[in-house]
Formats: sequence, structure tokens, C-alpha cells
Amino acid sequence: GLVGVNIFDYVTAAGGTVRDAYAKGNVFASEYAGGLVGRANADLPIFGREDFHSSIFNNDDIVSNIENNKLKFSFAIIERCLAFGSVEANATETEFKDDKGEVVNASVYYSVFAGGLIGQSYEQLVRSCVSLGSVSAISNRPKNNATDADDIAHNTAFAGNLTGHSTNEVVNTNFFHVYTLDSVEVKRNGAIFTGKYVDATSGEEKTYPNTAPTQTENRLNDSTFYTSGSSLGFDVNVWNCDGVDIANGIYPTLKGV
Repeated sequence: GLVGVNIFDYVTAAGGTVRDAYAKGNVFASEYAGGLVGRANADLPIFGREDFHSSIFNNDDIVSNIENNKLKFSFAIIERCLAFGSVEANATETEFKDDKGEVVNASVYYSVFAGGLIGQSYEQLVRSCVSLGSVSAISNRPKNNATDADDIAHNTAFAGNLTGHSTNEVVNTNFFHVYTLDSVEVKRNGAIFTGKYVDATSGEEKTYPNTAPTQTENRLNDSTFYTSGSSLGFDVNVWNCDGVDIANGIYPTLKGV
């Protein structure tokens, strides 16, 4: 919706950050589709985040901020962002022209990733974001005529209300104050995805780690939800959050826009 591929380099603490931004349009892509960012990637040092110097990543500082409801985090890569449109990733068989100009069928079917905010998220720090649109991920890879498990393995369609797939759980210190509308519909290969599953061992219903918490339409129409420090913490000098009416397509905007 706003950025196709976003890359942040943790070694140098430089690269793409997206802050105080929103996207209104519907998104259609063949592989990575996100209401705000198609693919958000963070390049890590060899030994991962634990290898960082504290000036680059200080987890103690983040935990302290969370406990005190402060929204000033070190290197929050995607922060204070909104996405309003519907999202669909639909992978079809790849065709291209060779050096002779002849059409070649590559018979390549990619996995697809669709999320209300981010299609695929790799080691991201995401803070204070909301997505409102429906999400659909469709993989047209041919069926194997085998078992259902084999068919699923060869038709990988990742979809989620906030991010289609993430290397970090959406509800932890990496994703903080992120929400979607409670009526958002998510589909994987045409089937409704509820974000719930039954644990095979315990028999208990659990939530997939990539599923974000939801808010009601009334709550999302309330300007204090966006400006309160205990919710999103948007700066009132930057954002206009008055008169929001989700049902009628009236969303928060940046002042002067």
C-alpha cells in the first residue's frame, strides 16, 4: 500500500523506517501483499539481536518503556502507521520472455503472504499500528492429488489480520500496541481463517502467534484511542483523529494533508 520492500540493517542501525504514515488504497500482489508494506525485512548480525551493542538494541530499555506505557523505543522500524484498504496476494503460474522473445512458462508457484499491515515480517520492531482491511492469500500451485496434508504443504498461502507471516509473535515486545478491526475477514485459499486452532495435545483452543488483537468499530472511532499514551500515542500536532467514522470511510489523517 505504501512500500513494496522495506529493509533495515541492524548492524549499522540504518535503512528503511516507516513512521507517521498511512495507506488508504486496496492492495493486490502476486507474492507479498501488505496494506502498508509488502515485505519488511531486518538484516541481523551473525549471532542475531543478542549480539548487538546496547546502543543499537537495548531490550531492558524496551521492557522498561512497556511497563511505564512509554512509546519511545529504540529503533522501532514501523511505528504509528495505519492501513485501511483490503489486501490480496494471488500467485499464478509465472510466464516470461526469453532472450529470443519467446514466451516461457516457468512452472514456478511461489508461497504468498498477505497481511492487513505487512505481508511478511522478518525480525521487525512494530509499534502503534492499526489495519482495517480484509485479507486474502491465494496460492494457485497445482494440487498433488495426494493427501490433504500434502496439498496444504504445496499450496502455501499465509494470511493474517495484521501480518501474513512474522518471525516474531505479534503480541510481545517486538509488536506493541498493534490492532485490527474485529470484523476484519481473513481468508487462506478461499477458506475463512479465524486465527484460532485446537492444540492437538491439550485439546484447548489457542490463537496463532501471528494474529493481532482486535478493537471494535466504536473504539476505533474514538480519537482518544489514537492519541492516548496507553493506546497508540499519536502526536496531536501531527495527526488529526477527530471525527473518525470507519463505516463511512473517514479515517485519521496527517495534518495538512
